[in-house]
Amino acid sequence: MKLFRTFKSNFIFLALVVVLVFSGVTIYFNQSEMLRSLELEKIEKEKALEDATSEYNRALETEKTMNTADSKEKQIRERLNMIKRDEIQFIFSE
Repeated sequence: MKLFRTFKSNFIFLALVVVLVFSGVTIYFNQSEMLRSLELEKIEKEKALEDATSEYNRALETEKTMNTADSKEKQIRERLNMIKRDEIQFIFSE
C-alpha cells in the first residue's frame, strides 16, 4: 500500500513537472513569435518615420524657396499674368 502511495505521488509529481515544462515551452515560443512580430512592426514604424521626416524636410525646403521675393514674383508673373508698372507685355499668337 505504501508503495502504491509513493508511486501515485511520484506519478502526480512527474505529471505536474511535464505540464509545467510543456507550459513553459509553449509560453517561450509564443513570446518568441510575439517578439519577432514586434521587431517587424518596429522596423516598419521606423521606415514610416524616416519617410515622413524626409517628406517634411522636403516640404520645408520647398517652403523656404517659395517664400523668397524672386519666387513670389515668378509665381505672380506666371500664374496671374501680371507685369510691373514700367513693363510692356507682348503677346504672340501662333
